Amino acid sequence: MNAKAAGEDIDLDIVPAELIARRVRVAAGLLLGLALVIAVLSWVLWSPWVALVAGVILGLPAIGAAAMAGKGRLFLRDKVIHRSAAFKPIRVDLTRAEVTLHARSARICQVLLRASEGGSAVNVVLAVYSEDDRGRELSPLALRGLADALPKGSPIAAALVGQLRCVARDAALADRPLYRAVELVRDRDRPGTGALNAQQVSALVD
Repeated sequence: MNAKAAGEDIDLDIVPAELIARRVRVAAGLLLGLALVIAVLSWVLWSPWVALVAGVILGLPAIGAAAMAGKGRLFLRDKVIHRSAAFKPIRVDLTRAEVTLHARSARICQVLLRASEGGSAVNVVLAVYSEDDRGRELSPLALRGLADALPKGSPIAAALVGQLRCVARDAALADRPLYRAVELVRDRDRPGTGALNAQQVSALVD
């Protein structure tokens, strides 16, 4: 699968930002409704001032959450990872960044790509696996975009391409490089979160 044309955004959120935003807005709406009910009851039982305070305390967080929903999007554009945010957007150029692959073994296992440039750093969740070996992996389009953005000869880029090939042929999890990264951490004496060195990353596609 080919990445999008230059200049187009490639979504890097493993869970679509639109889905998260919808859920946040629903929860905010429920909280706002609760705030209204409590404010009315406070007006009836006590005083308008109590109703005003209760409404502000419960209502403002709901309004703020609804307004901020969907602001923290993570995407790739022209080999630069962007994390949009209300106060401090972050951008990391993959052609100049230090890029490492991390795996975390716990009840929920994760594989992360960490890119840091200067004082900025972003984590891209590449895959999430549960104890029963079910999970979610980043879309092929996003994996292809990341692989293309990394320098030629990068072991991480090779691992991402290997993952794409496994996805294309619907390979078992045990054959997929991202799942193998989790297995490397599981096999340690003290499972946890660890960065994979270049040799370990290269071995993921052997």
